[in-house]
Amino acid sequence: MPGVRDAVLAVVVFVSAASMPTRGGPRSAEMYAVMLVLLALSCGALAVRRYAPMAVWGFCLAISVVDLLTVTPDSPNRVPALVALYGVAAAGSRWRAVAAGVGNTVITLGAIAAHHGVFTDRDGAYLIATTSGLAVAAGVAVRAQRAVIEAAQERARRAEESREQEAQRRVVDERVRIARELHDVVAHHVAVIAVHSGVALHVLDTSPADARRSVTEVRKASGQVLGELHTLLGLLRTSEDVALVQPAPGMDQLPGMIASMRAAGLDVRWTTRGKPAELDPITELTAFRLVQESLTNAMKYGDGQADLSMRFVPGRVDIEVRNRVAPGVHPDGAGAGQGLVGMRERVAAVGGDLSTGPSADGVFVVRALLAADQVSTGQEPV
Repeated sequence: MPGVRDAVLAVVVFVSAASMPTRGGPRSAEMYAVMLVLLALSCGALAVRRYAPMAVWGFCLAISVVDLLTVTPDSPNRVPALVALYGVAAAGSRWRAVAAGVGNTVITLGAIAAHHGVFTDRDGAYLIATTSGLAVAAGVAVRAQRAVIEAAQERARRAEESREQEAQRRVVDERVRIARELHDVVAHHVAVIAVHSGVALHVLDTSPADARRSVTEVRKASGQVLGELHTLLGLLRTSEDVALVQPAPGMDQLPGMIASMRAAGLDVRWTTRGKPAELDPITELTAFRLVQESLTNAMKYGDGQADLSMRFVPGRVDIEVRNRVAPGVHPDGAGAGQGLVGMRERVAAVGGDLSTGPSADGVFVVRALLAADQVSTGQEPV
């Protein structure tokens, strides 16, 4: 506790100063008692030096001057004044500390000169100036050290806050990633289920065989979405070092996904130009989800046809999906839900570029530019 430490310091200074030998000590026991009383008052003020350092220093210096003029020119009351001067330097600005040090030296030397009528003790003057300078230097050094420690503590506090903010940001990013993945998994298969269930309901009485095929496709799509949901939820339940049962979908699964779209009634025309290239796993997943979401939107909002074009050039693959919007659907609203937002975030995450929107002739276009290594994969359009 600062108050207790200052009180102990005041006692130590009083005992040390009272036991110091003086060259021209008090002339009588009464004078010695006065000196001790003044010393006690000066040391007592040191107990509150943290609350008013300048006032305590001025009080101690005034008592020292009184002692020098009335009791002894070699007063021990200069010691509490030096301790108070240290407190001023440790608590205030550097210029105020220097001014207090100069003032302490000049006032003390002036009091001694007034007591003698003339001051001729150069060694004593050097001693007073040196002790005042040392008190100021010690206070300034302690103040600088405190500033360094406070700055280090502040940096540590900010670093801790930054770590917490980074952890929160990662949690939010992970939630967004999971939500995007969940949307991509569910939207495609639910759209297929909706189309086939509608067909089954429409032809149930007139063509039971077609209805049975549609129900079979519904069952297949529902099984696939349940499997992908199981994989996604398994990722949430396991630690990062546990491998998933199913690998993330990639370009090798693109023919099967397009076949399911065609089975659901979407006429997909797929063309590939250039030498097929190998994509890194993240970019490959991004390309697959991009095509999946674009064709799902084409099936939901289009007129039943979609053109998928993939063009491979050195270091890049261009993916473009075009479809006419069904009558009654505004082109700007086609697929304008979370799907386009998720596609944009996925493409941006791998350093690609995505553009979406209707063309002048009313065709909705999704185009993405993704980085690719020019390594043949043998992937061919179907």
